[in-house]
Amino acid sequence: MDRRELRREQQDEAAQSWPGLGSITDAQMKGSLVGIVLGAVVGAILFLPLALIPWDGMAVIWRVLLAMLCGALAGAVALAVYLGGREPEIEGEAVDTEGTPGIRARRPRPR
Repeated sequence: MDRRELRREQQDEAAQSWPGLGSITDAQMKGSLVGIVLGAVVGAILFLPLALIPWDGMAVIWRVLLAMLCGALAGAVALAVYLGGREPEIEGEAVDTEGTPGIRARRPRPR
């Protein structure tokens, strides 16, 4: 690919990007949204055993809710950041100036 073609492609992608804290591509938005939902569910489940720790006479239901809330928040942030960066690599948006996948963007070989 010619550099001019790549520049036009970048401009087209920028025109189709999502507004946010900067410019977010479709793959980044999709990865972040999936990460928020999936991370919240997994985080809430993983933090659930923390409710078994007694907290100064707090009722069990409040401990469960607080542990699940903290887990959901932590999981949602972690997976949103990871998948928001990984999804563009998977969809082939992460390429170098010659149009070939960068080192980190190469797909693993099928087994």
